[in-house]
Amino acid sequence: MRQFFAKHPYFITSVIAGLLLFVFSSFDHIKLKTPQGYEVELDRLKQKEAIEKDKLDADYHGEQIKFSKLYTLKDVSLGNPTAADEKATVYLHFEETLEAKKMRLYQLERDIMKAEKAKKLIGKKVFTTVWNSDEEPNKYSENEWFNNIYEHDTQINNAAK
Repeated sequence: MRQFFAKHPYFITSVIAGLLLFVFSSFDHIKLKTPQGYEVELDRLKQKEAIEKDKLDADYHGEQIKFSKLYTLKDVSLGNPTAADEKATVYLHFEETLEAKKMRLYQLERDIMKAEKAKKLIGKKVFTTVWNSDEEPNKYSENEWFNNIYEHDTQINNAAK
């Protein structure tokens, strides 16, 4: 064995270098996967948090809660009723799409507070929730309507906020 190492002095160095290269390349591979896994877990936790907050809303009565995609909020506007039986409407406008989401103002004070909350989120990544009853699970599309809006940040906030 000694003769082998005497004839090949760089053998051990090559083996160690190969092992280190393997270990570090495996580590980098794991490092690359971790942030994506973290984001998926973060998304799941943010949705769970949003569900808990929505369930505390005085207007919530056990409906199914659906989530929108993430968008950057560009503007919030208020539309006046166009018909005698129609309510005023809050519109959310996004950077990524021309379509605005809307929420009718049934409970004026609470809904105006949601609009004010939305105005504070302009320029930030957000997602919205929409509620549908079991009888009409697709009545309100998460792409067209919203009941609440949440910032999608990198922190998990307390659900009681």
